[in-house]
Amino acid sequence: MNKVTTSPSKKFVSFLRSGIRKIVYRPTAVDFVFSAGAACRTATMLRRVNMRTFSSPLDWMFRYDLSLYSDLLHKREFDLFREYEENEESPSEHRNVRDLRTGMISLHHFTKNQSIQEQLPDFHATMNKRLQRLISEIQQSKDVGIVMNRDIPAEEIKEFIDSLSRLSPSCAFHVLNVRHSETQSRVT
Repeated sequence: MNKVTTSPSKKFVSFLRSGIRKIVYRPTAVDFVFSAGAACRTATMLRRVNMRTFSSPLDWMFRYDLSLYSDLLHKREFDLFREYEENEESPSEHRNVRDLRTGMISLHHFTKNQSIQEQLPDFHATMNKRLQRLISEIQQSKDVGIVMNRDIPAEEIKEFIDSLSRLSPSCAFHVLNVRHSETQSRVT
């Protein structure tokens, strides 16, 4: 399969935390950037700055951890939302659907004008297509940028990168994790 390139390498800045207040960064050229959640915000921001070149399978999902993302990539199949429940009080035009096995929530995939059951076959086909595209892009790339907004220990991010490295041993992964709290914002 030939790799589709929309432009030369995108510039990506990896931020490394050094001490409490000092942020050190180095510009890094990457082949592409993808979102690793934990909700819609990172995919939205990547799109806003023209760095989102395609949809990843978990771009518009909420409440999932990085180990679940790793499992999907290694299994190579989007097998979520086989058993689900709906929060019927969703104020948006889309259904708020929770996967019962993982707790992951889909906020933007199921419209209210059709039943969830009617939409599931297309939903799974779309998510599997996105998953295969992401795997293919990772395996064809030398440098990949990952943007996330997670308040998790650095060890969990390292485990995610180690898992991705097993998927594509020759690829280097560069992470930008934007974390926010009421008292301070920080980039790690």
